[in-house]
Amino acid sequence: MLTDVDLEITFAAPRDPENRSWGPKIQAYLANPQSITPDDILIAAAPTHASDWFEVRISMERLAKLFPSLLSHQGRVRLTVLERHKTTGELRLLQQNSLDTLPKAFRASLPSEIGLPAKPADSLRILSLNTLWASQYANPEPFGRMCKALNPDVYLIQEWDRERVEEQHVVEWFQTYVDPSRDWYVAVSGNAEYWSGTLVVTHHPIQARGPRVSPLSAGGWGFPIRFAAALIETPIGTLLAGSVHLKASGALETLEDERRFAEAEAVHHMMSAMKSMSKPELVVLGGDFNLNGDSDILRKATLHLDADSSALTPAEAQVLGDTSLLYTFGRSGLRSRLDFITYPDSIAEPVNAFVLDTAIWDDASLAQAGLQKADSEATDHLPVVIDLKFKAR
Repeated sequence: MLTDVDLEITFAAPRDPENRSWGPKIQAYLANPQSITPDDILIAAAPTHASDWFEVRISMERLAKLFPSLLSHQGRVRLTVLERHKTTGELRLLQQNSLDTLPKAFRASLPSEIGLPAKPADSLRILSLNTLWASQYANPEPFGRMCKALNPDVYLIQEWDRERVEEQHVVEWFQTYVDPSRDWYVAVSGNAEYWSGTLVVTHHPIQARGPRVSPLSAGGWGFPIRFAAALIETPIGTLLAGSVHLKASGALETLEDERRFAEAEAVHHMMSAMKSMSKPELVVLGGDFNLNGDSDILRKATLHLDADSSALTPAEAQVLGDTSLLYTFGRSGLRSRLDFITYPDSIAEPVNAFVLDTAIWDDASLAQAGLQKADSEATDHLPVVIDLKFKAR
């Protein structure tokens, strides 16, 4: 144990009998030393992949309720960041400084009311959402409310179902819980042996679909890639949209990361082939990238897909009502960012880019949008939305 420490947070802690669950291990050293959960202090961290910067946030309000003595330092806390070598176990000091607790000016700047941005004219609204393996069947109403409120043109969906997914079943769900007056079009991935739950859904006509099954052996796993793609005729032009769900877990230089990199390469090849054949006006790739290691995986998946042959650009989607940290995942435990929508920044721009977390909305804003407080907690991923518009031409 480190000396003179009140609260110790260990990221990427080993999964031993004392730490069975994923996420950080948190130990408080006070009058009665005890382990606490990430939910106890609403911890959030970003990014989750290898980076030269990291941002961590905890709730000082919750800390004050749990341990009043922690806030006895006249509004300031001392933060020490250490790195432990994964082989030798040696500790190295990365950063040590004194920080303000949540300033009063920041508290005053938090909005008392939140609203959904209106979709601008001549734009496409694109939503990415991981539905947590058929949760939309067991508890459809929250998903229906979010879909109606957000009203996207294109849905990029992951984990729709572990079982066989037929396009008509998806159409029936959208007709029942979202809008029965619209024609719905679906592209799914999977076959009789393997279903990935990855979909593209839209109320605009689909002209072509990507491969239903894309076998891949990498990192010790042999299951097909969780990827679906569709060429969509939209009011602003032809869109090639891809929905992806890369391998979960692991960290830098793990087998999971090796698998993610191979999946990203395969997705890039399929998207490039469809782009070359169909000549779409716009290309978008989004979904659950599970970036827990190599930060180059996102770029690898989107390389040359922009109109100028560069990689697609990830939209900087901020949580509506909470712009101090980017997160898309974690209804419990560590909140982090795993979900992205990438777009061609040489010809288009996201007029709006946001994440919906209804848990932090006030009642009046929820009622106005037709939402309820627990809607976004129906799954463990939050909806990510962009309104994409061509740049002036």
